[in-house]
Amino acid sequence: MSITRKALRIEIGDDLHEGYSGTVPTSMPSGGDYFVDAAHIDPSESEQRWVGAWVIFTSGANDGVERRITAYDPTSGKFTLARAVAGGETPTYELHSLMSAKDMNTAINRALARCPYETEVQITPVAGQLQYPLAAYTLITDEGQVRRVFWREGATSYKYSYTNIPFRVESVAGVLTLHIDPYAFGMGASAKIILTYKAPYASLDTDVATTLCPPSWVKAGAKLIMHDMLIQQGSAQDTSKLERRRTEAAAEFGYQSACYAPRMILRKQLGGCVEVYTP
Repeated sequence: MSITRKALRIEIGDDLHEGYSGTVPTSMPSGGDYFVDAAHIDPSESEQRWVGAWVIFTSGANDGVERRITAYDPTSGKFTLARAVAGGETPTYELHSLMSAKDMNTAINRALARCPYETEVQITPVAGQLQYPLAAYTLITDEGQVRRVFWREGATSYKYSYTNIPFRVESVAGVLTLHIDPYAFGMGASAKIILTYKAPYASLDTDVATTLCPPSWVKAGAKLIMHDMLIQQGSAQDTSKLERRRTEAAAEFGYQSACYAPRMILRKQLGGCVEVYTP
């Protein structure tokens, strides 16, 4: 199931009890320097609850615009902005008290880069050819990504036969190239070389962009990275608390990685070498 960047950001905010998502119910003033949401009327709440937090508007003319909150009135639900935005709007919005939505997006994308999946490409074999350039497969940028190579025979799905091929991947004239063992295989019209490789999930460049990375995995990675970012910019007093939370986030990311990352395999290479592959 796919999930958008916006949904990931909102869920992370909920998980960390630092965010809120809603809709401005009445038009923002023409000056655009504040908005009111009655959902935040709570006389028992502190006026400092959202001071210093970030608001990002996620629809309308202000879509993607982010501002700091300079004042919050819990008796009226009024939020004052550090800088004005376009008025006359009733946009959807998010509040985040730990870090800006922009920084959360960065953490999400860094987490996706740490979350690998296994996929495959099909190469049409040529009689007598033992080397196949991989330049056309742009996600393969390092020889260590390649996990297994098979020779596949058969023209009907679920009726294929597979033979595991010893192989080597190395750079030839600056191009990653697959070398296979000189076995004599049948060269029927349906024959294929199946190469499986590990790649990271792609980054999300917009709020509506989606990923198939398991949400629990990317969220755990993003929270770990967020705590790293906060520790780097935090005060000495905050650091000890953030370190404890980072340790918890690291344990959760490790657990999720054990659940979803490609498993360790034994890989037979040309020359009879058997190596342990660790994802």
